[in-house]
Amino acid sequence: MVKLCLVAQSPALVRQVLLRATQFKEARPCFKISLFVGIFIVVAIALAGGPLLLAWLLRPAKPNPIKSSTYECGVETHGDAWVQFKVQYYIYALVFVLFDIESVFLFPWAVVYNQLPLFAVLEMVLFVLILTGALVYAWRKGDLEWV
Repeated sequence: MVKLCLVAQSPALVRQVLLRATQFKEARPCFKISLFVGIFIVVAIALAGGPLLLAWLLRPAKPNPIKSSTYECGVETHGDAWVQFKVQYYIYALVFVLFDIESVFLFPWAVVYNQLPLFAVLEMVLFVLILTGALVYAWRKGDLEWV
C-alpha cells in the first residue's frame, strides 16, 4: 500500500498512485459502501416519490365549485364551519398517549422479567412511579374529567 506522503517525492510514484486510484484498488471498500448508500437513497426516493408521481399523473383533474366546497361527512355545512374544541380534550388525549406508550415500554420488560437483574427491576419501578405521579397530578388538577 502506497502512502500519500510519499507522493511528493518522485514523479514515478505519482503515476503509480494515480494508476491505482483510477483502478479503484485503494478505494474499493469505500467505493462499495458509497455505492450501496447511493443505491439505497435512490430506491428510497423512488419508493416514496413514485406513488406520489403516479397518483398525480393518473388523477382526474376536473375542478368545479361543488368539489371545492366545504362539507363534513357528506353533509353541507350551515353557517361557520369553524368549531373550537376545549383544550381539555387535547390534554385528555395526551394523557392517554402517555399511558399508551407506557404499556409499550412495559411489555418487553414483562416478557423478560425473570432474566433481569435487580437494577433493571428497580429502574422499571422508578419508571412506573414517575408515571403514577403524573397520573395523580393530572387527576388532582381535574384534567381527567371529560366535561
